Amino acid sequence: MTGQARSARIVLVTAQTTGGIGRHVSSLLPELLNRGARVEVAAPRATGGLGAEAAGTAFWPVEIPRLPSPVPAVSALRDLKRALDGADLVHAHGVRAGLAAGAAARSDAVPHLIVTIHNAVFESGSTRRGAEAVAHRMLALLAEQRICVSEDLARAARAAAPAKAGSVLVMPVGADPTPAEPAEAAAARAQLGLEPGLPLVVSVGRLEPQKGFDILVEATARMNGSSPPVVVICGEGPARKDLEDRIRALGLGERVRLLGNRNDAKAFIAAADAFCMPSRWEGSPLALHEALAAGRPVVASAVGGIPELLTFGQAGLLVPPEDPGALASAVGRVLSDRRLAEHLGVQALEAAEAWPDAAITARKVADLYEQILGRRLGGDPRE
Repeated sequence: MTGQARSARIVLVTAQTTGGIGRHVSSLLPELLNRGARVEVAAPRATGGLGAEAAGTAFWPVEIPRLPSPVPAVSALRDLKRALDGADLVHAHGVRAGLAAGAAARSDAVPHLIVTIHNAVFESGSTRRGAEAVAHRMLALLAEQRICVSEDLARAARAAAPAKAGSVLVMPVGADPTPAEPAEAAAARAQLGLEPGLPLVVSVGRLEPQKGFDILVEATARMNGSSPPVVVICGEGPARKDLEDRIRALGLGERVRLLGNRNDAKAFIAAADAFCMPSRWEGSPLALHEALAAGRPVVASAVGGIPELLTFGQAGLLVPPEDPGALASAVGRVLSDRRLAEHLGVQALEAAEAWPDAAITARKVADLYEQILGRRLGGDPRE
């Protein structure tokens, strides 16, 4: 009689300190733990462990550098090797985390590596396309399975490594579909001290160039008229000072408010007359999922996975990236045309229903782990 197999040891790795990737990683923990897996998280110390320690699992602080820097890179590889030693499966989230985990997993002889590609690889620059192709080819060599959160990312991954195209899987990241209650939305407006009827535009995301909040600030300066909106941005990040300086230079101190990281961001989304996502690139942003689930009219850049989420313009207005004039015009249309806003809100709810929520996504990820391992995460053999 053979004994029961031990529980699978799963290590989740991310290089991000805030934002949708961390929230996605946190959302996987309950399902994996319920299935009996031993789950551990390797992430920057600033994440607080993404809920790992609260869930009773191990947290390994690892700082994966954004730019090539030998000392931090060596330190990150050392820390990752320690975290991954003895893992049955490693799931890295993001390209940087995938490349670092791939190097550490090889030296630790980790049997299975999965990488979820949440976003474009590099921010900008003349060498961006070539660098992205190299990164995708490296991930194709290192990872047994690559999960892409949108079709456009999957196309890039397949095109960069055609021989490994079969290892690319499209799996949109799901958000919690439950919107804030009306009382919570009213409380959010009250916190802002807005006069009745004053339009509110909300955006959510990490304060960094990718998110295009500088474009939103420029667009706000062009939103004039009898009742210009107040624009609220929920999020924190390295671009805060530049945004504050630009807001001050444009005299928008009363109209653009940076609220920092907010646990009640959903309440501000629900309170919005329009939700805006001016990103320069995106994968499958959770904040946009939440805006759709709240039935908010959306104005967003036509980049990455956003058009797919908005059913290619049916569930929101799409504008070119880095075009503050087009952004201001589209937001103005939503705020001035009640019928358009109501139509977009209805379409948003329909679009949200077509996308998986966080619990469904977690089950799909856990199923994939069990398929790759050939057994139940809790140790029982697969039936």
